[in-house]
Amino acid sequence: FASINSAFMKQGIMIRVGRDKQIEVPLQILNISSGGESGPVMTVPRAYIHLEPLSELKLIVKYVGDGGNYFVNSVQDIVIEDNATFTHIQIEADSTDAWHFSKNRVCLKRDSRYLGYQTTNGTRLVRNHNEVWLSEPGAEMELNGVSVLEEDEQSHHLVRVHHEVENCISHQYFKNIINDRARASFDGTVVVNKGAQLTNSDQLINNLMLSDEGHADCKPNLMIFADDVKCAHGATVGQLDEDQLFYLKTRGLSESVAKEILTQSFARSIVQKIPFEPVVKELDQTLLKKLEANNG
Repeated sequence: FASINSAFMKQGIMIRVGRDKQIEVPLQILNISSGGESGPVMTVPRAYIHLEPLSELKLIVKYVGDGGNYFVNSVQDIVIEDNATFTHIQIEADSTDAWHFSKNRVCLKRDSRYLGYQTTNGTRLVRNHNEVWLSEPGAEMELNGVSVLEEDEQSHHLVRVHHEVENCISHQYFKNIINDRARASFDGTVVVNKGAQLTNSDQLINNLMLSDEGHADCKPNLMIFADDVKCAHGATVGQLDEDQLFYLKTRGLSESVAKEILTQSFARSIVQKIPFEPVVKELDQTLLKKLEANNG
C-alpha cells in the first residue's frame, strides 16, 4: 500500500529543520477526508520530515473525516540525524465508516531520538505500520500506542524495529481496550542484527477486554543475532479486575462508574505520556469519552 501511495501521489508536505534549530511550538498536519456518493474515495497523504544534526521538532499528525466511505492510505518518511530529537504524535480520528492505512518509515542516526505516540479511535479497519532503523550507535526509539474500540471497529499494528549497530535502545508500549465485537492485533518484531551488541529493547502489549465477543491477537517477536543484549517482550489479555471493582463499589460508586474509572485509567496511562497538554485534553474529550458511553 505504500507503493500505491507513491503511484498516486501528486503532492505532499516536506518539513526540514536546519542544523542546531529547535522548533519550540509543535507543528500540526491536519488531514481531512470525505467520501463520494458514487463510491469510496482514496486519499494518499505523503510527508517527508528531515531533522538535521542537533535539531528538535514536535509534530502532530491528525486524521479526521467529513462523512464516511473513504480510504486514507498515508506514508511518512522520517530522517533524524545526529543528536536530533523528533516527537511524533499521530491521532487517528476518522469517521467510523472509513478505512485507514498508514506507514511510517524512520531512520535514526548517531545519538538521535524518536518519541512516537499513536492513538486510534477505530474505524472499519485501521492498520498502522511502523518500520524503524537504528542505524548508528546511541540511537533511541520509544513508540507508544493506545486504541479504544467498540462495535465492529478494528485496529491492527505492525511494527518492525531494526537494531543495525551497537549501543541502541528501543521501547514499545501498546494498550488496546476492546468492547462489543471489535478486533485488535499487534505484530511486532525487533531484529538485533549481528554486531549490534549492548542492545536494550523491550515490548509490552496489554489488552483489556470489555466483552466476550471481542478479539485480540498479540505476536511480539525477537530475532537476535548478537550475544550481549538485553531484550524482553510480553503481552497480556484480560478483563477488569473484580477486586478493584469491588473496592470502588464499597466506596459508594455504582458499578458503571467504577468500570468507567478503571477503563479510563488503563488508557490514560498512555495518553498522559504525550508531552503536549492541549493534545492530552483533546483526547480526554474524544478518545476517552468513548469509554463513558461504553460503561454508562
